[in-house]
Amino acid sequence: MDRDESWEAFERGIFETVDRRERERGWELAEEIRRRADRIVSLILHSDLPRVDVEIEIRGFRSFVASKLPGKEELFDGVYLARFRRIWEQWRRGGERLLPGLGPGE
Repeated sequence: MDRDESWEAFERGIFETVDRRERERGWELAEEIRRRADRIVSLILHSDLPRVDVEIEIRGFRSFVASKLPGKEELFDGVYLARFRRIWEQWRRGGERLLPGLGPGE
């Protein structure tokens, strides 16, 4: 193996390592987002926290996602905020809407 081939093999190894680490970080972030979303769903379903406390948790989660995935707030609102509202309305039946004024169409 000549010097150029060795260098190319070395570069490939570095890029494969970096790619693997980036994928692992992506999976870790996805898992953290799932865990946080599940926690909020659990708070809605299995606790007696008032709406304001649940909203604080949701805002904190939204800020976390925005810090890790800038520019994805609309996606968050469309997926997670809609999910939390649907579950809240289905299980709490208090007539209160979670985070009015936040999200699409508000």
